[in-house]
Amino acid sequence: MREDELTIGAFARACRLSPKALRLYDELRLLRPRGLLASADGPDDAVRALIGAANDAGGPDNVSCVVADVVDRAA
Repeated sequence: MREDELTIGAFARACRLSPKALRLYDELRLLRPRGLLASADGPDDAVRALIGAANDAGGPDNVSCVVADVVDRAA
């Protein structure tokens, strides 16, 4: 596991979802945003790509997405 990755339990606690729900989302291929975010031209493009991927994977019509750029001001 890479240093910047979380275990499924830690991620579940952080997003307040059960590990079972996260495993289901993974099976539906809804938890694979890394490549989409890396290739996006900005937040709006990233949101469109993530929502498109969720819909392509069978997500409902009311998919929502928020993209935030977190900056470490101390660095």
